[in-house]
Amino acid sequence: MCAAHVKDFEQRARLMGGLYLIFFHLQKFLGKSNPTDIGDLSWTILRSNEKDGHDLHTSSYIEAMTNRKLENARAVLRDCYGRIVQPVTKTNLIKDIVFSKESKLPYQNYRGFYTMILDRGKRPISVATFRVHGDKVAEVPLLGTRVTSRQRGMARLLMNNLQKRIQYPSWFLQMPAHVGNV
Repeated sequence: MCAAHVKDFEQRARLMGGLYLIFFHLQKFLGKSNPTDIGDLSWTILRSNEKDGHDLHTSSYIEAMTNRKLENARAVLRDCYGRIVQPVTKTNLIKDIVFSKESKLPYQNYRGFYTMILDRGKRPISVATFRVHGDKVAEVPLLGTRVTSRQRGMARLLMNNLQKRIQYPSWFLQMPAHVGNV
């Protein structure tokens, strides 16, 4: 995207409202490694490169790297939650969410999910999946940290960076309750 196009898009987003501003801010961070306030930790927001109606101009190399990072994120979540199978379709729920699987059935449509990864070096240590609903709420169905990094505030660091970077003042994160040792 050229600078003039980005500026024009940002102006249109401001006119259209909060949801477009959130989308615009997410696009600025998509696929880029960003440092945290803590030493060698960085975070990245990713989204599956499947066709979603946006002109992303991605190369096959970028798609391959994104898919590899998403697979690593899926592995972290699988270690935390085990394999969660949809009862009707028998598909892997974690894979469907991480890779934004689209469906015509509303209760199985995971289109629009982003994955945020907290890395130490090139190794993912904490992962969150989220989807924005309107300009006030984001759904965070999966949040997990590797066993070796638990009880050190990694999930909190990840979620704090997510809220800070969206830059929308009255944002609310909705996380489902989970019973068990995650």
